[in-house]
Formats: sequence, structure tokens, C-alpha cells
Amino acid sequence: MEIAGEVREKLMRDIPEIDGVGPIRQRAVGPHPIPMFEAWFSFRYLNKVIEWMKQNNQGLAIMFHPLSGNDLEDHKTHSWWIEKELPLRLEVFEQ
Repeated sequence: MEIAGEVREKLMRDIPEIDGVGPIRQRAVGPHPIPMFEAWFSFRYLNKVIEWMKQNNQGLAIMFHPLSGNDLEDHKTHSWWIEKELPLRLEVFEQ
């Protein structure tokens, strides 16, 4: 969690175009199998954020997905990963 906190703080400092960064979730949330944090940004900054994450992820698994309103498809079909892909708990969307 310490590494995630460092990445989160650096992200907020280095990319002022980020619309918001959520707190570090101390446990698995929704389909995400491990603790995590979220960052929101406009699509026009996607390449900038991806390149930044490639250089600054410190070995963390980083998932990107849109916010289309269809959570299952956003996580299952429209997501992509940096570093390593983790299995998601997609069954949470069936409840």
C-alpha cells in the first residue's frame, strides 16, 4: 500500500489535468481483487496518463477502463492493463 500511496501522490503532482483521485481503498472493492485507488481524467489526456503510468507504476498492476455506464462491459471488454493483468471479480455485476 505504501507504493500505491507514492504513485498516487506523484500522479497528482505530475499531471494537473487529472480531474480527481480517490482515496486508497484498503480492501478489495467491487470487481477489483486487491486494494486500489481511482483516478479520473478526460479522454484527451489518456495518452499522457498511460505514458506516465508506464514510467511510474513501480511494478503495480494498473487497469484503465472507460465510464460508459455499463460497468460489466467497461471492466470485461473495454479495459486494458499496464504491468500485469489481474483476474477481476466480474460476478459482482450479476447481483
